[in-house]
Amino acid sequence: MCREKTLALILLDLCAFACYQDNGEETRMRFEEACGLAEENSLPEIKAYRDFVSGLEPVRMQGGRKEN
Repeated sequence: MCREKTLALILLDLCAFACYQDNGEETRMRFEEACGLAEENSLPEIKAYRDFVSGLEPVRMQGGRKEN
């Protein structure tokens, strides 16, 4: 994997983790920016990250995090 794709994947991973910790508007905006960069680099993993972050929405509405 080229360096740009690797960096885009790392950024996407970090932004998804940030959304898990704090799914606020600014964090979500940064995640969307990372998704755009991932799309520019044709990363196939983007769907999995979008699914993960979209699954956090109900948790945010409840005011808490999922417990394992």
